[in-house]
Amino acid sequence: MLLFSIKPRYFQADTLSAKAVPIELLAFLSAGLETLLRPAYQQAGFHLGAWNLSRKKERVEMGKKIIITLIIFASILLILVVGCGKTQNPIEQQNSKISRISIIPEEIALAPNGFQQFCAILYDSSNNDITTKESVTLNWDVSGSVGAITLSGTFTATAVGDGQVFASVGGVKGTANIKVVDGTPPNDFNLIITSNEVITSTETYAVSWTASGSKYNTLQEYEILGCYVNQWNKDDYGVLKKSIGPTATSAVVDLMLDGIWKLKVRAVDTKGLWRDSDGTSAAGSVGDPSRLLTVLRDTVPPGIFTIGNVYNVRYFDNPTDPIMWNSASDDNLDRYEITICTDPNDIFGTSVRSSTLLAKETSFEVNLPTGYYYVYLVAYDKAGHYRTIKGKTDIPARDQDLSYSFGLPVFGINGSSLNFVTKWGSEGSQEAQFKWPKGVALDDGYVYVADSGNSRVQKFDSDGNFVSSWGCEGFDVAVDNDPDGYGYVYVAGNERVYIFNKDGSPVINWPTIVSGETWGDSG
Repeated sequence: MLLFSIKPRYFQADTLSAKAVPIELLAFLSAGLETLLRPAYQQAGFHLGAWNLSRKKERVEMGKKIIITLIIFASILLILVVGCGKTQNPIEQQNSKISRISIIPEEIALAPNGFQQFCAILYDSSNNDITTKESVTLNWDVSGSVGAITLSGTFTATAVGDGQVFASVGGVKGTANIKVVDGTPPNDFNLIITSNEVITSTETYAVSWTASGSKYNTLQEYEILGCYVNQWNKDDYGVLKKSIGPTATSAVVDLMLDGIWKLKVRAVDTKGLWRDSDGTSAAGSVGDPSRLLTVLRDTVPPGIFTIGNVYNVRYFDNPTDPIMWNSASDDNLDRYEITICTDPNDIFGTSVRSSTLLAKETSFEVNLPTGYYYVYLVAYDKAGHYRTIKGKTDIPARDQDLSYSFGLPVFGINGSSLNFVTKWGSEGSQEAQFKWPKGVALDDGYVYVADSGNSRVQKFDSDGNFVSSWGCEGFDVAVDNDPDGYGYVYVAGNERVYIFNKDGSPVINWPTIVSGETWGDSG
C-alpha cells in the first residue's frame, strides 16, 4: 500500500510492468543498494550472517531502521519503474476538454507560391466553442507534398497536387483539404460602398460589388466571407454565404450575432482559384485592409434607465438643480433626447424645454419657474433603436414597462425667486405634523397635503394654519380648480383614486362609498 500511495500525479497504475526497466538497470540499483547499506550493516555487527547475541536488542532496533530504509528505497525504485512506462502527457490531460477540432477554411485551392492562414476552432463534447477558453499549442502538419505549413498554421503552396492540412492536440485532430493547381486567379474587383464602416439594425446586410470575371478560367461563383471581430479578434474569415451566381453583383448575408463584422467578397473560378475584394488571392497577393467593409450589427435597443431624483413628485428649491438619471446600458449608445412638459398626455404640445444630449451625459439643468413639470427622456443608439423613460422601445418584445403614478416622472419647483416665505410642520401624527408627505396641491388659498405615512389628507390655509384633515390612504393629491367653487379633491393611493369635496366629505353621488368615490384596481 505504501508503494502505490506515493505514485506520481501523471503516472498510470496500468503501466506497472517488468518490461519497463531493463535487467541491467535492476542489477545496477541492487549493487548500489548493497554499497550504500554496508556501513550500516557493519555498524550493527551484521557482517553477512554474523550476529552478536550480546547486543541483540540494539541490533533489532537497527534492523528495523534498515528495513524501513529498504522500503523507502524500493518505493523510489517503483517510481522509476512506473516512470519508464507509459505516461499521460500533462498537456494532453490539460486539454482533455477538447473533443473536436474544426479547421477554417475546410477546403481551399491555391496556385503555386500562394499561401493561406488556417485557423482551428476547438469544441468540447457538447459541441461548444471553447477556442478562447483553452490555451493550447496546436501541432500543424501537411500531407501530399504540396507545400509546407508553419507552427502558427500558415500554409505555402509549392507543388501542384492534392493534400491535407492537419491540426492536432492531445490526440484530437482536425483536417482541411487543399488543392494546388496551375493557373491565374480571377480579376481584381471591389466592394461598392460609400463608407468602410456601417451600422445595421437588422440581422441581415446587403453587400454589393463590381464584376470580377476571369481571364483564363470561367468564373464559377462568388462567396461572402466574414470575420466576427468580437469573438476572434483576428483575421479568421469564414464563409457566410456561398454559391452566389457568377453574374451577380450583390447579395444579402445573414450576420448571425450582434457585434462587429469584417466582410469581403471572394470570386472563385472553375479550377477553384480565387481572388478577394480586398486584393488577397490564391496566387499569394496580400490584401489591402482599407478595402474591407466593417459592419456593426445592433438589433437590441438601449437598456432600462431611470431618473434618480424624480419619481412621483420631487421638489426643487433651486430651479437650476439638475435632473439626473443612470446611464442606459448600450455599447452603441448615441444620444438622449429630453422634453420637459406640463401635461403627460400631450408631451410635445405642452413642451417648455427640450434638448439633445450626448450619450455620456446623465443630467440636465431645468431652470424653470415655479410649477409642476413632467420629464420625457429617450435613449437612442447608433442603429436607431430607442428606449423611453417608461421602458417602451421600437421592438415591442424588448419592452419593459415602468409605471409612474402620473404617467411620467414629475417634479415641482418651489419658487423662481427663491425668496423664503414660510414653513410649517414637523414629524409626527398630530395636527400639522407629517410622516412621509408625498403630495401637495394648492387651491383658493388653501394647501392640501397627502400625509401618506399617517393615511390622511391635511388641509391648511396659506399661512400654514391647520384647517382640517380626513382619513385616506394616499400618496398624492390634486384639486379641481372649478371657478364656481364646486371643485373636488382627488387623492391617488391604494391602487385607486378617491374623490372628496374640499371640506373632506366624500362625494355623495355614490352613497355606497364611505370614504369617497373611487375607481381603478391593481394591474
